[in-house]
Amino acid sequence: MESFFGCYLESMDNSFINIPDDKEPKRNIITLVEDSQNFTFGNNKSQDNNIELHNLLNGLSTKSTMYNKNNKDDMNQIKTDEIYFNQIKKENKEKKGNKESKKSKENKERKLLGRKKREDSGSGEHNKFSDDNLRRKVKHLVIDSAFKFINEKIKKIYNGNIGHGIFVKKLFIINQKQISEASIQFNKDFLNKTLGEIFSEDITSRITNYHQKHNNLLIEALTNEKDEDKKNYFKKLFSITFVDCLKHFRGSQKIEELEGMKRFNDIKSKYKDDVDYLSCLENNFMNYEEKINDKKTRKSKKKEKEIN
Repeated sequence: MESFFGCYLESMDNSFINIPDDKEPKRNIITLVEDSQNFTFGNNKSQDNNIELHNLLNGLSTKSTMYNKNNKDDMNQIKTDEIYFNQIKKENKEKKGNKESKKSKENKERKLLGRKKREDSGSGEHNKFSDDNLRRKVKHLVIDSAFKFINEKIKKIYNGNIGHGIFVKKLFIINQKQISEASIQFNKDFLNKTLGEIFSEDITSRITNYHQKHNNLLIEALTNEKDEDKKNYFKKLFSITFVDCLKHFRGSQKIEELEGMKRFNDIKSKYKDDVDYLSCLENNFMNYEEKINDKKTRKSKKKEKEIN
């Protein structure tokens, strides 16, 4: 028996004899033969070695080869799973990218198609050509020009002696609520609002060292001057309605108390580089009242609920 094992061992390849195993100590056929000589029925280790030797000699799977095979299969499975996972991840990323690209393209197309260059009241991007923004611009330019004119007129009438500190005879910038308001009913009512009412609004909150009612108190003082000439002038000035001020500003009507105020022709050069916008703005100045009065007012949801 020993001579048989000796002859068999000499003819075996070294790679077959030494079976690599990362998890267990390396075992070769010699150790298996030695262990088999100590085999007894009560020795489980010897029995296991004997079976492993038998499987090895007959080309069957041993613990070592099965472990290596299983380990290799596990590694292959891990690699397969990793490839599959990466593939799914890549596909999801591509889908997301395509979706975002499509959305960006649609937004760009919508933006290009929706741009208003003229008096386009249809659907499209909300921009400076929109009706509400053009109305705001008209109000802003008229009120700003009237504001500057009134302060210059006060200074001229009082020969530059307009006082100092909280008693200074000077209008301050009012809050922008009246200009930013875009509802049709408000703007219809605003047409008949006087300059005195407009500038009596609270001054902007950015000015903190003056009373919020500074303008209101000043207008009251100017329209109640002891000097009759000054008093009469300021009463007439502050009783001019917005629509009349607008007509004077665009040049369709002359108002004596506003002589010297800058008009649209004096400031429109600022928009010479934007011909389309200038055309829209000019059209809105010339037809402002008609555009406002032709529009239908909306009933607020709150009022509708109250009526129902």
